[in-house]
Amino acid sequence: MTLAFVTAIAALIAVGGSILQRGYSQTENKAFLVQSNTLLPRIYTILKQNTGDINDSDTLDILLSVPLFFENKRNGMMMDITFASDAGKVNINHLLKSNSEVTADPYTPLPLDTAVEGYLERILSVYNVSDTILLISMVADSIDMDTNERFPGSELSLKDPDFTQGHLYNMPHFKQVLDAYKAVTFDFTVDEIPWEHLIGFRNETIDFNHIEPDTLHFIDPAIDPATLAEMTTQRLETYASLDTLPLEPETRQLLEDLGVAFYAPNVVGTMNLMSKTRQTTYSFTYNLANQKVSEIAVSN
Repeated sequence: MTLAFVTAIAALIAVGGSILQRGYSQTENKAFLVQSNTLLPRIYTILKQNTGDINDSDTLDILLSVPLFFENKRNGMMMDITFASDAGKVNINHLLKSNSEVTADPYTPLPLDTAVEGYLERILSVYNVSDTILLISMVADSIDMDTNERFPGSELSLKDPDFTQGHLYNMPHFKQVLDAYKAVTFDFTVDEIPWEHLIGFRNETIDFNHIEPDTLHFIDPAIDPATLAEMTTQRLETYASLDTLPLEPETRQLLEDLGVAFYAPNVVGTMNLMSKTRQTTYSFTYNLANQKVSEIAVSN
């Protein structure tokens, strides 16, 4: 199976090189735009055709560890593609319990997931955030659909009718909550927190084999640095279950409460298309289980 997947990666390289050879008889700018519009859907098609065998941690490791680079020396066009797990952090939207039902009392807020709440509290405590209760309440009130305040001033939609609530979709959306918190408290310590390494927005589970080191540290700060590195940045083999982790039972329970798994099919692809004078970056999420592409973003 591993050999078959390596062959599939080679197919990606071959197709990418083939595409870069075409269509440059016109001006560079027009060719660049044509190339951009043509290449992305072709990459999606190749992914769909060649990633069906990725269904465990070992084959996922191959995809994430093989950067793809194509170059056409004749016209100077270059392209690289990298993939990363999209399940290495705690999904901030899981702060509210997913199986909660609305109570008969419309003024009773949906309960918080104590594991995610504890995780956030540890982060905010280390960075000396001044009003932990307010910030967590703001996050929770941004995820739920009602306009009832969990804490005075925590419901952003009452102050900003244009604020989208019911789900936090990405980092810019989450930072709107941080901005609202800073406007009330003048506490800018929240800007020092490496949120990009600590929270996600789409993953249903946390893939332990690709967990962010900062995420694991704040799940249990008692994990010593050497063990933390052994399981993250210096990991040599994949882990199969909680029982195989060199951790204390209490830490394993924390991981279980947060919904840790040992394979998640969510990946993020980043494709850079470059010429001598221009560069465009495409990012997209890809679910290996249902072979669906979503969350496409373009930046120049």
